[in-house]
Amino acid sequence: MRRRGLMILMAAGLAGAAAAQSGEAGSVPPAVETTAGPVGSYADADALLSALETADAGLESLRADIRYDRTFDLEGDNQVRVGQMWFDAGVRSGKTAGPRRFAVRFDTLIVGRTQRSETRVHVFDGRWYADKVPGERRMSRREVVAPGETFDPLKVGEGPLPIPIGQKKADILKRYDATLLPATDSVEDKTLAEFVAGSVQLKLTPRPELKGSDDFREIRIWYRGKSPGEMTAADKPGARLLPRMARTVNRSGDVSIVQLINVEINEQAPLDESVMSAEPEAGWTVVETGLRSAPAKPEETVESGGDKVKKPEEPREPEPEGSPAQTPR
Repeated sequence: MRRRGLMILMAAGLAGAAAAQSGEAGSVPPAVETTAGPVGSYADADALLSALETADAGLESLRADIRYDRTFDLEGDNQVRVGQMWFDAGVRSGKTAGPRRFAVRFDTLIVGRTQRSETRVHVFDGRWYADKVPGERRMSRREVVAPGETFDPLKVGEGPLPIPIGQKKADILKRYDATLLPATDSVEDKTLAEFVAGSVQLKLTPRPELKGSDDFREIRIWYRGKSPGEMTAADKPGARLLPRMARTVNRSGDVSIVQLINVEINEQAPLDESVMSAEPEAGWTVVETGLRSAPAKPEETVESGGDKVKKPEEPREPEPEGSPAQTPR
């Protein structure tokens, strides 16, 4: 699957055919992991990546408040969206119960000194990625996974949320060099430095031979909590190793920061199925692109009776990097 800008890091943003990237990386020998020295209980990046391989054990669902801050390098403009996110690990009682999926609902938009209510919903249901604008009763959705196939939206190098939990260390090191850093390394903002206090920072940079094809110049992810080996029966589920913040720099130089706040898991994180759906809603205008569809497709309006009425639509120009279909704005 082609990598996109960060959704949310969250949370969402995406398009392309699944498995393309993993195929590219398969012929490349594993990268050499690097480290700036021990941080917290981790001797190096290799130790942290090993812990993350099993950090999703017992994880069924996750909910968090989210703040998504993006600064555009060329214009210098800054936009902030605030909302909530939900992640479904697709596991119930230790058994696979469905695909991994997520939803992010932004309700507040801040541009400069102006703040206003504006709802935007990004959903990946295991097959379709949808971008919804409830206030205008419209949505666009793109099929990103073929029927019968599976895809992990958290997989670094492929998914819209590059915050690996349960991903194989070898898969990450095929595409990236990894460095373990102190929490406040390169964090100049005082508020953010306080936010990541007590965390460990993982920096990922594309291998030299892949820099021209990777969407990101670098990915930095902050984790907080106990590794699987440190957890005891007395620890609450929320004490586990979980993502705290992510910062990416794409090839255009745009910087995106995603903060996960008030993170809850499992019983404390019920999924909101009304938000998790990528299916068209009655009475909404829907633009849909299948996995093998042409870039432009006639617009479809789903009437209250469930029928679809097609309307001619002018071909659209390809969306630029950072567009809603790639990265929530």
